[in-house]
Amino acid sequence: MESHVKNSGDIGFSVIFTKDDRGLAMAVIQDRSMDIDEFKKLKNNLKISAISEMVILYCPWCGNNLEEWYSKYISEISREDLMISSVLNQ
Repeated sequence: MESHVKNSGDIGFSVIFTKDDRGLAMAVIQDRSMDIDEFKKLKNNLKISAISEMVILYCPWCGNNLEEWYSKYISEISREDLMISSVLNQ
């Protein structure tokens, strides 16, 4: 679990914990097929899916509802800056 959180932003699978627009805890399963710096250089010229994301509302390891069990900790580990919407706006 820890490695998937620590590796957020790197090539491969990672888990990003953050909050949605309503302020509810969520986990984003992310897969990056290329380095973020390379993606930023090529994003206007490339028509590929370099980053894929899937939002889930339950812990990917224990299955608990994130809002019910972990909402008070989400802010401490949030890496919203690594989500597709944030990356494209940089």
